[in-house]
Amino acid sequence: MMIAKIFVPVWKRKSFACELIGDILRSTGITGYIGGQNVVHLLRKRPNVSVTALVRNERQAAAVKAALPEVNTVIGHLDSVDILARLSAESDIVLQCASADHPVAVAAIIKGIKSKPVGSTHGVASRP
Repeated sequence: MMIAKIFVPVWKRKSFACELIGDILRSTGITGYIGGQNVVHLLRKRPNVSVTALVRNERQAAAVKAALPEVNTVIGHLDSVDILARLSAESDIVLQCASADHPVAVAAIIKGIKSKPVGSTHGVASRP
């Protein structure tokens, strides 16, 4: 019986990570099941989080806006290195829920995160 308590999903625990994250979130893969569910759940817990999602085309942007009007969208793809780096640099947290086998996207996200000053807790927009 004790084992069952250890495996309680993190979103059901009282000390859920949503309380610890910042206010600016960027996401890839929002039109997929995992990315979409992560963002929906996060917005339920933290409705004031600013979310911007990378989508591939206007059709996906319209679908995201219809389902989640509070989410901003940016048209691009996982090879859009400059867009991914900029969005990552401007964020407090990045959810990469698109392809796990895309090293170009991962490198761009890391590049953006590394471009923040040491100790920075907010995005580029909040820098003095």
